[in-house]
Amino acid sequence: MKNISPQTYNIHLHDEWRPNQLETVEWLLHESRKRVSIVAAPTGSGKSAIGAALGSQNRVCRTLTHTRALQKQYAHSYGYKELFGMGAYPCA
Repeated sequence: MKNISPQTYNIHLHDEWRPNQLETVEWLLHESRKRVSIVAAPTGSGKSAIGAALGSQNRVCRTLTHTRALQKQYAHSYGYKELFGMGAYPCA
């Protein structure tokens, strides 16, 4: 695989890719013909950076988390837009 740094995809928290991250990003951007893709991988594998890389290429990306704190961390670290559940917003 080519030597493409994470900074190419606006990932400034990491100096190098974790195993299979770049391959996943490149495959989703250039080879997948799917309108919707789901990336499921173990904790610590770098799913957040994959999503952020896709988002930097004008792809719509959503990340589901268990906690608001983790959503806030993603928003701060990777520029994700926060979107909480219905209970987080006032009733109109």
